Amino acid sequence: MIVFTGAVVVLVTMMAGAQIGNSTEPRSFYTETEEYLLYYPICSGNEYEVRYYKPSVWVSTKVQSYFTNFAVTKGILKLYAYMTGDNEAGVNIDITAPFIVKVNDTSCLWKPCVYVISFLIPSAFQTNAPKPLDSTVSLQDSEMHGVDIVKSYSGQMVSVVSKAQASHLKKLLNSVLASYNNEYHYNVAYDSPIKFKNRHNEVWYLVQGMPVCEHE
Repeated sequence: MIVFTGAVVVLVTMMAGAQIGNSTEPRSFYTETEEYLLYYPICSGNEYEVRYYKPSVWVSTKVQSYFTNFAVTKGILKLYAYMTGDNEAGVNIDITAPFIVKVNDTSCLWKPCVYVISFLIPSAFQTNAPKPLDSTVSLQDSEMHGVDIVKSYSGQMVSVVSKAQASHLKKLLNSVLASYNNEYHYNVAYDSPIKFKNRHNEVWYLVQGMPVCEHE
C-alpha cells in the first residue's frame, strides 16, 4: 500500500496548463468532441486511478425523480437547449466531454432523489459563458476539481450498472482504508447516446485528505 503525503500537494501546486482542451497525450476514449476535461494522473490502485482536476466552469441543472434514467434524460435536454442557443447571447456552444451526474449515495426512501446533471463549458467560454434563459439551469464552478478517485467501465451508463460500479469502487476503497466523501458520487459519460460500441464511462469519488493507492 502507498499512502501519499506532502508530495501530492507539491505535485498539484506545480501542475500547469489548461484544464480543458486537446491533450498532448490523448486518451483512447476521447473520440466525439474537439475538447474534453483534462486531468493529471497521480497514481493507480486496484481497479481505480487517482487523478487531479483543475477548477472549471460547468452548466448544471437539478432534477427530482424516482428514476435515475428519467432524471438524466430530462437534465440532458435542458442543458442541450442551453448549449444550442437558449442563453442570453443566443449563441451555440460546442459540446465537450464528459457530462456528469451527481448522485446521492443515501437512500431517498419514499421521496424522489435530487440529481445534478452537468455539461462542461468549452475553453472559449470558460470565463465568459452566457447566462442561461431557463431559470432551472445555472453556471457553476466545479466542485469536482481537486483529487478524484476514478473507476472506468464500458457499456451504457444506465442506473443499475452505474450503481453497481459505484458500490464496487466503495468496497475497493474501504478495503485499503482510503478516505473519501462517501455521501455522493459522480456518474461520468464521455459518449453521446447514439454511440453504441466502445463506450467509456466512469464513477468518481472525491478524495478527503491524502489518496491511497494499492499496487498489485
